[in-house]
Amino acid sequence: MKILILLLLTLTLSVHAAGVSKQPVMPEKWHTLWKLIDEEVKTIKGIRRLSPRLTHRLVELYSEKIKLVREKENKAFFAASPQVRKDLGKPAFFKESAAMHKEIRIMAMKLLRNFPKYPSKAEVWYTLGLNERDYNKDKDSERFLLNALRFAGGRGGLRHNAMTSLAEYYYNGKKYKKCLKYYDQVVGNANDEWRTKHLYNMSWCHVKTSNYSKAIDNLKLTYQLILDSNSENNPHPVKYTDIGTQVLEAIGVFHILDKRPLEARDFFVEKIKDDKEKAETLLNFARKVADKGFFPEAQEVTLNALEIGRAAKHTRMIASTHLFQLDFYRNFKREDLLFKTAQDLLSFHKETPLEEMERDQAVDRIQAFAGWLQERLAKTKYELADHHPKSERILAYFDILAGINPVKTPWYRYYQGETLYVVEEDSRASKTYSLSFNLLEKLDSKEKDIDELRRKNLNALLSILTRGNVKGKELASLTEYTYTRHLKTWPVDETSRTIYGRLFTLYLDQSRPVEADAVLSSYVKHYDKDIKIQQDMMATLMDDQIKKKDATSLSSSIKRLEKGYLDFDKDKINKAIGILGQLLFEETDKLRRSGDPALALEGLAGLAAAETYPVTIRRQAAFTQSVVLLELGRGKESFEWLGKSIVLMDAEAKESVQEKKDPFGKALPQMNAMSEELLLAQDFATSRSMSEALLTKMCSDKRSEKKLMRDLFSRAYTIRLLDNNKTNELLKVGAKCDLGTKFLMEKTVEAYHHALGLGDLDRSMDEWKANGKVLAAIDGEKDLLLDLAKRRLWLDLENSDAKKAIKMVGSKDWLDKTLSAIKKIEQIKKAANDFKLPEMTPFNQDVYNPALEKILTSVQTLAAQAEEYMNGEAELVLRAVASMNHVYTTAANLIEGYTPQGVPDEFAGQFKGFMTQVSKPMRVKAAAQSRQIERLVESGKLESPNSIAAFKHGPVLFKMNWSHPAAVLALPMTIPEVRYRKTASTKGER
Repeated sequence: MKILILLLLTLTLSVHAAGVSKQPVMPEKWHTLWKLIDEEVKTIKGIRRLSPRLTHRLVELYSEKIKLVREKENKAFFAASPQVRKDLGKPAFFKESAAMHKEIRIMAMKLLRNFPKYPSKAEVWYTLGLNERDYNKDKDSERFLLNALRFAGGRGGLRHNAMTSLAEYYYNGKKYKKCLKYYDQVVGNANDEWRTKHLYNMSWCHVKTSNYSKAIDNLKLTYQLILDSNSENNPHPVKYTDIGTQVLEAIGVFHILDKRPLEARDFFVEKIKDDKEKAETLLNFARKVADKGFFPEAQEVTLNALEIGRAAKHTRMIASTHLFQLDFYRNFKREDLLFKTAQDLLSFHKETPLEEMERDQAVDRIQAFAGWLQERLAKTKYELADHHPKSERILAYFDILAGINPVKTPWYRYYQGETLYVVEEDSRASKTYSLSFNLLEKLDSKEKDIDELRRKNLNALLSILTRGNVKGKELASLTEYTYTRHLKTWPVDETSRTIYGRLFTLYLDQSRPVEADAVLSSYVKHYDKDIKIQQDMMATLMDDQIKKKDATSLSSSIKRLEKGYLDFDKDKINKAIGILGQLLFEETDKLRRSGDPALALEGLAGLAAAETYPVTIRRQAAFTQSVVLLELGRGKESFEWLGKSIVLMDAEAKESVQEKKDPFGKALPQMNAMSEELLLAQDFATSRSMSEALLTKMCSDKRSEKKLMRDLFSRAYTIRLLDNNKTNELLKVGAKCDLGTKFLMEKTVEAYHHALGLGDLDRSMDEWKANGKVLAAIDGEKDLLLDLAKRRLWLDLENSDAKKAIKMVGSKDWLDKTLSAIKKIEQIKKAANDFKLPEMTPFNQDVYNPALEKILTSVQTLAAQAEEYMNGEAELVLRAVASMNHVYTTAANLIEGYTPQGVPDEFAGQFKGFMTQVSKPMRVKAAAQSRQIERLVESGKLESPNSIAAFKHGPVLFKMNWSHPAAVLALPMTIPEVRYRKTASTKGER
C-alpha cells in the first residue's frame, strides 16, 4: 500500500503538469534543491519496511518539494498572457501542487492513524496545518494547529510556532479576540526575531477591537525594540526584524483614528534621528491627516515637514511637499495658501529645477486650478463689485506656470489674454494675445496644436477690434498687427479674404500707399477671381497718387496696367497717362528749383529711368543728374549719368527730325567743361573716360567742332601719359578724327620727351619703335635716346635693354668696341687669380726667386694692357682702375703673406721685411688710383653707380650694400627745343 502511495506522488508531478503546455525555466538553485530532495526520497524508498520516523521524514521532504512545485507554478502563471489565464482558469496552473498536497495529507493522516503514540505526532499535525494554510485555503488549518498545540507538550519552540500560526489564522479570519489570546503568549518570547512583527499584528487586532491606546502603546514598544535591536549595544538576546517603516506608518494611522494626530507628529520628531527620513515620514503623515479632514493638524505637520526638509536640503522631498500642498489647500479651499505655495514652488524651481514628473504634476495642478478660477470669474464677473484682484490672481498663476514650464509659455499668455478678455480689459488683452502669437511665430512650426493656438489668438484680436474698447493710435496699430499676421499666416482663408480690403483701406487712410499696393498684390495673387473688387482697389490707389501728385508711383502703376495687370480698359490707361504727363512737368520744375542738389538726385533718377516719361524730360533729368553729381564730387556716377543722357539725346534727336534739334551739340561746351573740372579735381580716370567718350562720339557723328575735339584729345592724352597707358592707341583715334598732322606730331614728341625725362628706357624705346619715322625727322632726338641708353648700359638690371636701344639707333660699332673693352678688363682682373708662390721645406731661394720674378713681370704686363683704358669712357676707366687695384692688391697680399719654412727665425724676419719693400710700390699705386677716382666723384666730375668699385674700401662697401647719395647718382637730362627738318610733309610748319 505504501509503495502505491509513493508511486502516485511521483506520477502526479508529471501528470498534473500537462495542463499547462509551456513549463518555465527555473534557476540552478531550484534544480539543486529538487535533486537533493529526490536523492533523499530515493534513499528512504529503497528501504523495504518504513518506520514511522522515516514516513514522517517523507512527509517533510514532500512538503519541501511542494514548495518548489508551487514556485514553478507561480512563475508559469505570471508568465502566461491574460488571455491564456482566462481560457485555462487559475486552478489549471496549480493542479500539480493541489494533487501533491492531497497525497501528502493522506500519507500524514495514515501515519497518525497507524501510529497514535508516535512521539513526533505534534510536528506532523503542525506540518499538516501549514500545508492547509499554504495549499488548501486554510480549510482544516485550525483543527490541525490545535492538535499540534495539544500534543506539543513541553516543546516550547513548537508550541510558539503553533500559537503564532493560530494567531495569524484567527487574524485572517477576523476573529480578533481569539487572535489576541495567542498573540499575548507569542509576544512574550524575547528570543523570537519575529517578535516585532507579532507585536505589529497584535496592534492591528487592538485597532480592530477599537482599543487604540493599547494598539499605539504596542507599536511604540515595537519601534523601541527595533531601535534597541539596531544599536551597537543590543540589550536583547536576538536582533529583531526591522519593520520600522510599517510601524511608523501604523503609528500615524492609529493616532489619526484616535483623533490625536499631533502626538504622532511629536513621536516622529523625537524618535526618528535621520532628518531626511523624518521629513519624509512627516510628509506622508500629513497626507493621511489631511485625508481624514484635520486641516489645522495637517497644516502644522506639513509646515514641520517642510522646515525639516529645507534644513536637511532634501530637495526632492521639498518638491513633493509643495505638490501635496497644491492639492491640500485646494481641497480645503484655502486659496491664499495655495497661491503662496505656487509662488514658493516657482522660487524652488529657479534654484533647484523640478524633475520632469514633478514639473508635470505641478503644471497639471496649477493649470487646473487657474482654469477653474477663469470659469468662476466668467460666471460671476457681473456680480463682483471689483473683479480686478480675481483677474490679477489668475494672471499671476499663468506667470508662475510660464516660469515652471517655459515651453508652454505661448499657451499661458493666451490664457492670460482670455482672462483679460472676460473682464473687458481689451487693451491689456490684445498685448497678451500678441505676445502669445509672437512667441508662436518664433517656433516656425505647422503642428496642429500650434496652428490652432495661432488662430485662437488672432480670432480673439479680431473680436477685440469689434468691441470698441480700444481707440485711437492703439486701435490703428492693433488693427494693422492683426490683419498683417492673419494674411501672412493664412493668405487663403475666408476671413483673410475680407481682411485684404480692410487692410488696404487702412494703409491708404494712413498715407502708406506702398503697403496698400503690397496688400493688393497679395490679394491678386491668392484670389484671382475677385478681379472687379481688385480693379476698384487699384483705381482708388491711383486716385490717391494723383491727389498727392506722386508722379513716380503713378507712372509705376500705369506701366503695370499697360502690361495687362488687372485687365484695365485702354481708355482708362490713356487717361491716367495724360494726368501723369502734367504731374511730370510740375515735378521736373520743382526739382530744378531745389536748393539742395542732393535732394534732387532721387527724383531725377526716377524721371530719367522711367520709360513712360517723354524722352525730353528723361534727357533733361539725366543730364541734370550728371551735373548735380559732379557738383557733389561723385565723378564716376556723374559720367555714368552723362552717358545715359547722351543716349536720350540721340533718341530725342530722332524723334524731332523735322525740328532739327541738336541737344548733344548744345550741351557739348558744358560737357567739355565737366571733363576739365574732373581733371582739376584730380579724378583723372573719370576725366579721361569722359573726354574719350565725347571725342569718340563726335568722331562717329562727324562733327565739325575741331578745337573742342582737340581739347578733349589733349586732356585724355595727358592723363594717358601720366598713367603710362597706350598713348599710341589714342593717336590712332586722333588721326581717324582728322585732328591735324602737326597737332598729332606735337603729341607724339610730347610722349617721347615725357619718357626720356622720366629716365624710363623701356617707354622711350617703345615710343621710338612706334613713332621712329616722325622722331628721326627731328634733329637731336636720336642722340637723346642714345645718351640715355649709354647711361643705362652700366646698370646690370637694364644692361640688356640698353644694348637693344643702342643697336636700335645705329650705334652697334660703339657697343661692340665697348663690350670688347669690358671683356679685356675682366680678363686682366682674372689674371691675378693665377699668381702663385712655391711652398717648400726647407726654403729654397733658387726656386722662390724665379716665381717672384714671374709675378712681378705679370703685374707690369697687366698694367701695360690696362693703360689703354685709363683715359676716355668714364665707366671703362672705373673698371680698369678696379681691375688693376685687384691685381696690385692680390700680388702684394701674396708676397707679404709668404713665410719661408725650415729657416732660422732671424732669416725669416729679414725675408718678410724685404718682401714688404718689394710689394710696397704696388700698394702705393693702387692707393693713388683709388684716391684719384674718389676726388673725381667728390668734385662731381665722375658720376657713376659703379665708382665705389675703384674706391680704396670698395669691396667692403659692396658687402655693406652701400651706394652713393641720390644727388650723386642723378642723371639730369635737359630736353633741347624741338627742331624740325623741312620735309615734304612739314614744309612751312614749325
